[in-house]
Amino acid sequence: MMNTGNNRAIYAVIIAITVIAVALFCAVVMTVPNSTENLKLSDIIDEQIISVSEWTYDGEKLGNVEKIVVHYVANAGSSAQANRDYFNNLAKTHETNGASAHFVIGLDGEIIQCVPLDCVAWANGNYESNRHSISIECCHPDESGKFNDKTTASLRTLLRLLCEKYSLTEDDIIRHYDVTGKMCPVYYVKHENEWNELKKGILTE
Repeated sequence: MMNTGNNRAIYAVIIAITVIAVALFCAVVMTVPNSTENLKLSDIIDEQIISVSEWTYDGEKLGNVEKIVVHYVANAGSSAQANRDYFNNLAKTHETNGASAHFVIGLDGEIIQCVPLDCVAWANGNYESNRHSISIECCHPDESGKFNDKTTASLRTLLRLLCEKYSLTEDDIIRHYDVTGKMCPVYYVKHENEWNELKKGILTE
């Protein structure tokens, strides 16, 4: 006759393994959002709008969106949450003359929205560019500035959905460098071919 205590222990282990497997499955699904055909922006973003101030963004309404501008955070290993909080805290710290972005994409592919899509973000170092573009900051694991696979996958998905929303093409996806000549995102300024590969085929996925 089997020991009841042993049976209970076995059942507990089976339940624990099942729970872990389900959790891991859900995590994989959330970090590969571009596998879903009928995806919407609201499905993939974590909306954490930062405070309006003279140091972040002033609530000015965005004009016609003509470009999507990609940046890197220039702070290797930092998270999307840390960069979002940095923007938000500028109202208190006054560390820069003013900075923000519509989105920050993290190392695990998480996407945080910082500025409403109908407002101007202070990201590109050019007033007219800011008034007619959506800005995306991307985290990177090391000083090279190259985005990892999870960040890249989420960036491509976000770019596709934004292009669809604003009737834009791959040619309308540009780097900060293309606006002001700043080395941002640095890896994709130094490696033009990889920048072109990153954008390639976004609208046909």
